[in-house]
Amino acid sequence: MTDLFCRTPLILAGAFGSGKTEISLSLALEARSRRSGEVVLVDLDLVTPFFRTRDAVENLEDAGVKVLYPSSFPRGVDLPILPPAVVEAVELSEFAVIDLGGGRMGSRVLGGLAQSVASRDGRVVAVVNPFRPMSGDPESIARGLDDLSSDLRLPVDAIIANPNLGTATEPTHVKDGLSILRRGSERAGIPIIALGVGEHLMVDGNYPRWARDIAEDCMLIEVGRRLRLDWE
Repeated sequence: MTDLFCRTPLILAGAFGSGKTEISLSLALEARSRRSGEVVLVDLDLVTPFFRTRDAVENLEDAGVKVLYPSSFPRGVDLPILPPAVVEAVELSEFAVIDLGGGRMGSRVLGGLAQSVASRDGRVVAVVNPFRPMSGDPESIARGLDDLSSDLRLPVDAIIANPNLGTATEPTHVKDGLSILRRGSERAGIPIIALGVGEHLMVDGNYPRWARDIAEDCMLIEVGRRLRLDWE
């Protein structure tokens, strides 16, 4: 099984609705439980205005995860300017998870960090949900991964499969979605290293047997709804 926590920084990128931010939160908390050193979660998704790790700052910091984001700008202002603390976290922290938006904005943000990421042997991982637009078939998935690599100017070297329809997700959705993603993974030549499982599908706090069976050698990640829209 691939260890998602052996290289830093761990950069998660993906389209709106992929579940990238929730995955980022889960991995930061899991890293905290596994490691004795500092774990930092860096929120650099400057594209999505409602779902952000900064909304869960207090809970994360209570759990021992340090959270950083471009705090010099008020909420809702999206500018690709990185404060020194964010750069320092990427370059010096023992383990950092970066929640990064895709597209041109993500490219502009990551551009200033590319050299540091490469020097530390960091990795870019794409979070993909086949039930979102432009991701519903193997060809679209492969094309989207290629576009993401081009936008970010760093290769995407792994995929976290997160097939879901929110709380309406049933086991058959996860199984069918993973099958589509595996074909897309083969076309792109990029391996799937982890599978997201919604918290409502857990059984007494444990991963269900069917999830462990279909995951094969992939890591399982419990995905919870820790964030809310401003009006919720």
